[in-house]
Amino acid sequence: KGLALAAYLAALLTDHLNPTIRGLDQALLHLRQEYAADPKWFIEKAAGWQRSVYADLAFQISVVGADGKLIFTNLAQVKDPVDLSDREHFRVHRERRADELFISKPVLGRVSQKWSIQFTRPILDRDETFAGVMALSVGVDKLSEIYRAVDVGRNGVVSVMGADRVIRARSANLPNGNSAIGMTVSQRGVFSADAPATGVLRFVSGIDDVPRLGAYPRLAAY
Repeated sequence: KGLALAAYLAALLTDHLNPTIRGLDQALLHLRQEYAADPKWFIEKAAGWQRSVYADLAFQISVVGADGKLIFTNLAQVKDPVDLSDREHFRVHRERRADELFISKPVLGRVSQKWSIQFTRPILDRDETFAGVMALSVGVDKLSEIYRAVDVGRNGVVSVMGADRVIRARSANLPNGNSAIGMTVSQRGVFSADAPATGVLRFVSGIDDVPRLGAYPRLAAY
């Protein structure tokens, strides 16, 4: 019964997460189109986007040039060059040369000074040449808020993890009060290439050593 309930809750929460990520990606595609059409007036258009439905989720819009230097952020006027060429969400697009959504590990913003997850798309020239990165920054707590309202018992936890096993969102802190967001889980089996797309399991958490029964679904689109 417990495993069946876990599977039901996992599927239900996935039905919420999928459109949330899709909405952020659609916003990225729209912003990228606006930037490509007229970079000069992009700041004004980006300010208008901040009043949209996703403005409460993503606190920062940023544009990074092909050289890795910050071109625009809605948080401040870019006066001194900020080099982001070492960031994973820049390097992955420069190296992949594929028009795909990327969801970063939690990083500390060099302009915002906030911990956030970067949702990014490459900026491509008309000949499909890499021209930079469009990014939306989502505060690490924002994705966790919805899961804190889910009753999974005193020691129950809801987590969102990447295929890299790094936690992007979690409904509960560690017993010592510290956040587990950004930590890497140790259960490798669920993340192996031949693991099923959905599953139920009993395990001892590698994050807080609590024995649990649980369920997971992969987000196939992401």
